[in-house]
Amino acid sequence: MSKRKQPEEDGSSSDVEVEESDYERLRRENIARNEAFLSAIGLDSTANVMRSEVAAQKRSQRGVSRMKRPASVAPSRRSGRVTVERLRVELEGLAEDDPSRKQKLADYESLLSSKTEATYAAVLNAADEREVYERIAEKELSALEPVNKPEDAGLDWGLPILSRLASASAGGGKNAKKKASSPDSSYAERIKGLKVREEDVAKLTEHRGTSVWFHPTESSLILAAGDKAGNFALWDLGASEAGVDGVFKYKPHVSNICRIWGDGRIFTASYDGTIRYLDASSSKNAFILAHTCQDSTMDDMYYTDAAPSNTSTEVVYLTRSDGFLCAVDLRAGGDKYAFKHSTTFQAEGSVTVDGGKMNSIQEHPGREKTLVTAGNKGAVCLFDVRVAGAKSGAIKAVTALLGHTKSINAAHVSPDGEVVVSVSQDNTIKSWAGALVGGASIRSHSLSHDNHTGRWLSTFRPIWDPKQPAALISGSMAQPRCIEVFTASSSKGGISLSLVHKLKGDFLGSVCSRNAAHPSLDVVAGFNSSGRVHVFR
Repeated sequence: MSKRKQPEEDGSSSDVEVEESDYERLRRENIARNEAFLSAIGLDSTANVMRSEVAAQKRSQRGVSRMKRPASVAPSRRSGRVTVERLRVELEGLAEDDPSRKQKLADYESLLSSKTEATYAAVLNAADEREVYERIAEKELSALEPVNKPEDAGLDWGLPILSRLASASAGGGKNAKKKASSPDSSYAERIKGLKVREEDVAKLTEHRGTSVWFHPTESSLILAAGDKAGNFALWDLGASEAGVDGVFKYKPHVSNICRIWGDGRIFTASYDGTIRYLDASSSKNAFILAHTCQDSTMDDMYYTDAAPSNTSTEVVYLTRSDGFLCAVDLRAGGDKYAFKHSTTFQAEGSVTVDGGKMNSIQEHPGREKTLVTAGNKGAVCLFDVRVAGAKSGAIKAVTALLGHTKSINAAHVSPDGEVVVSVSQDNTIKSWAGALVGGASIRSHSLSHDNHTGRWLSTFRPIWDPKQPAALISGSMAQPRCIEVFTASSSKGGISLSLVHKLKGDFLGSVCSRNAAHPSLDVVAGFNSSGRVHVFR
């Protein structure tokens, strides 16, 4: 017997004797002892704080709605083939005048009919799958009817964003180039003043974010994003009354959108082996097919990265998963040239980089026809496509930056061409100067950084802020969640990379693997793996 508090009708409580087993008594004593121990070491208060922080975390519900998953139905384990065969045998054993034969025959014919329908449905599903991939070859995909168009919306529901794009395209790039050429010493102070608000957070895609990009215009703040399933979204932050909170979603590709770029038109390159551009003119209003990988029969010949030429958006450099570097002239409608890359260097021994997937590519700022790549061989390579071997079909790197011990997610050169930064799975960020820009010696600096995003998050691909040649923006695994801003400084004596600020706030509670900086405004966007974009401004 033990005493417990018993509630009374008037709201008070009194001690009453109740029966209690030995097990219940020991369980109650253990709970009390554990609570006393946690209280003594202060863990009970820590748990309360963590619970309150989770409860207080704010999450925006703007933009694309969550995917609706169909209810799962447990499949029947009964074999239809055995049932049909059993009925056939039973029918053969029945006499013609048997009263049960008529019902057995009806059951047999009904089951055969249902199996035929199931087989036909399987054929239709296969046809639907083929239709999805045949969609890659579509020359034009309309942009007037976004995927997230409400049922009661008109046929021209996408016109608001297309009109804004058409009016904003003229002169947008000129403003960006003018401001990018004049570094501002107050950059760090301006970045520290950026905040993210609830209205600046929206879900743009349903799947993992792989690329994000700001339209260069200053008249309208327009952001584009792509995910691993080929979904593409436009977000007009100044027109929340249009679309779904200003978000217009499309499906121009069937696989990972690895890069978005443009000026008057918005280009997208995808793992499905195609490049498209959005033409917002009134005569088109469509996603136009600009290029298709020549050998689309090879399952592994997709693009891993793409970069426009410094001088023209019509020339695009590509890396393919089969180890080829490609230069595509979109005006010619095909590969201008494609070379297998191979590298051999003498640097503390023989180092060979032959083939392998290249994860990033960029044309060196100020060096036409010079490409900078990085990939799963752990080297940052510089290629001059003008000296490629026409007979051998191979291209050898003229410079390599060695030091990473694992695959490199990406390597990008600063806008002024002075510094290259690489992010690797060996948990480091390395900055380089010297030989990559024509210097006599290579200077490097390594910074420890947790780059293990795991299989469910997109890898970190840092970007340079075009307004400030020395500013680098990267995702972070740190808690509380943030976007990190670094600055690089180089001199004859060396080079260094230092963290200057962490962009964070109440409405940022996830890892933003892919980021973008507006080319002329102090605005930064972080794209996470659930398809949600956070804009700091």
